[in-house]
Amino acid sequence: MAYRKVNLYKYVPTNAGWRYLKAAFHSNNRIKPHVVATPQGEVTIKKGQYYLGYGRKWEPVGDDPTEAHRLLLKKRGELQVVASGGTVIQNEQNTVSGTLRAAFDEWLEEIKDGGKHQDTCDAKALVAEEFIRSCKVKLLSAVTRKHCLTYVNAWLKAKGNDDRTRFHKFLHLRQCLVRNKLNEHLTKKDAPKYTTKDPVAFEDDELSLFWTVCQPHKRLLYTLLLCCGLRLQEITTLRWADILWNEGALRIQPRPEWGFIPKRHHCRDIPLQDELLEQLRVRKLLSKSPLVFCTKSGKPVRHLWDDCQVLFKKTKTVPLEKAHPHTFRATFCTTLLRQDVAIPDVMGLMGHKDVASTMRYMAIMRKSELREKMGKVKFAVA
Repeated sequence: MAYRKVNLYKYVPTNAGWRYLKAAFHSNNRIKPHVVATPQGEVTIKKGQYYLGYGRKWEPVGDDPTEAHRLLLKKRGELQVVASGGTVIQNEQNTVSGTLRAAFDEWLEEIKDGGKHQDTCDAKALVAEEFIRSCKVKLLSAVTRKHCLTYVNAWLKAKGNDDRTRFHKFLHLRQCLVRNKLNEHLTKKDAPKYTTKDPVAFEDDELSLFWTVCQPHKRLLYTLLLCCGLRLQEITTLRWADILWNEGALRIQPRPEWGFIPKRHHCRDIPLQDELLEQLRVRKLLSKSPLVFCTKSGKPVRHLWDDCQVLFKKTKTVPLEKAHPHTFRATFCTTLLRQDVAIPDVMGLMGHKDVASTMRYMAIMRKSELREKMGKVKFAVA
């Protein structure tokens, strides 16, 4: 096969519509970023994508000028080898094809088929949608490292994502990139740094204020959160079938009809106090739904987080960073620890497999104890 010339073009918007224009280079053959040659001279146009043009083919190489130039030189080398009678060995690890949307859809389908929790699937789907909107390219082969870094850093920050959220979204995106053999687009060193915050729990006076503003028909739900340490989906998909009436306990188990699987597939039983069990009996007599708490249409409650915020705003004193359902779970754990319930039992009730997860809640107790001790310290103040 004879050697065929390959050139670098940029597909850009012009007054006459979108056109392929040749990329401009310095005298030392280094590319001029985003500069294209027009009949009127060289013009800088930042919008658009670079393409390699050869043998009546257009091969997309992204919007990064440096990466496009590198791929131009690589393609020229490959064609020169072929023209000389050699064979180019394709590295399958670096070969990507298809649309970006299709790549994400296949990845999400694999995640779903793998039995991942619905929350995990939703989180990954959100990253897919955000990344497609942020990079604005259609082909997977057009995605560059610059696109990935821009999404993880500037784009997510502009959307108000904190460092920890950006870290988790970085992990999701990198997983998809590795699956599609784009390992170098994001490396572990690119992961956003964040500081781990200690969990927060309610003080007794804060809970007292909460109960004064909580409507009677909501008290049982929040009482279960406080006295059982339930996670958000554990309470919103709770069924009457999960109440073990004879044993006086509440069972956390799979609820396939609502797409709920216990975290890390860890089922557990949580004992119920007699008074709480009796309140559930009364509620069941009036209920026509298989769910303990549901909307008027019989579906799981979906706005518990927002409802929690609204109620705590009415107290006017409780910090809103505490005003979410998980704080009830943290309060449940610290209450058990303060009343000397054995660590293995606390782990079982919380659904923790690692003792370190349980010990994180000890930090709340230490802060309270340290505050009391500091209050008794005498300083020589004039």
